[in-house]
Amino acid sequence: MPDNDFGEGRTIVVTGAASGIGAATAKHLRAQGDHVIGVDLAGVDVSVDLATLTGRAALVDAIRDLAPHGIDGIVANAGVHRRDAMTVRVNYFGAIASLEGLRPLLRLDAPRAVLITSRAVLLPVDDGVVEACLAGNEGRAVSLVDALPGDAEHTAYASSKRAAGRWLRRTAPTAEWAGAGIPLNAVAPGWVNTPMTVRDRTPADVARVMAARPMPLGGRAESTDIVPAIAFFLSPANTRITGQTLFVDGGGETLMCQEDIWNGAARDEQRM
Repeated sequence: MPDNDFGEGRTIVVTGAASGIGAATAKHLRAQGDHVIGVDLAGVDVSVDLATLTGRAALVDAIRDLAPHGIDGIVANAGVHRRDAMTVRVNYFGAIASLEGLRPLLRLDAPRAVLITSRAVLLPVDDGVVEACLAGNEGRAVSLVDALPGDAEHTAYASSKRAAGRWLRRTAPTAEWAGAGIPLNAVAPGWVNTPMTVRDRTPADVARVMAARPMPLGGRAESTDIVPAIAFFLSPANTRITGQTLFVDGGGETLMCQEDIWNGAARDEQRM
């Protein structure tokens, strides 16, 4: 008898599974024989609001009930791009709570976790918001986002994703993750045609963004273009990669960061 609750195949939790990258990931995993527990506000296996403390706790309880013998993977994909503090509540605190809350449910045989960030980690951020997130101070992070001037939507989004990316770098090598045999990595898409990104966008808006942050290999992506990277990080084949962010953005990150992505001074100090 298989050691999970759904027959053959691995059991993967995907948040934000009702649309976009989450829906495409769930479809791909099911097609390869995995069982997917989809999480979102509605229309999925588990309906919770990850912007709230009660929703985050309910997620863990629901997954424990649905998979009492454990799960094999987590894709923390749920995210929003709004002009208010919901952005930081979902993109940082909801995502991290999903990963931390579900980690104890991961089984010992090839557990894997993937966080979906964004190429926006490279954009200007509010340092106060980022540090409040990393300190676990949701109230302060929310108040700082609410006080952001000007183009707060983009600053809040970039700050939430930068904080999540930094959390991953801090967390992946720890005893609770790497030490327990759990690779934890991130996938950072560029522009993907999803309901979130096309909302209220005019052709002129799209042209302006793509001119400022081009994606030379193929241009704007579809959700299905992001799935192979997620699937690899989830797979048992990934035995040594952890703490990494893979930019799936058609080469855009290379244009934004240019060639020198390594800290030369730190490298010189740590010569082997």
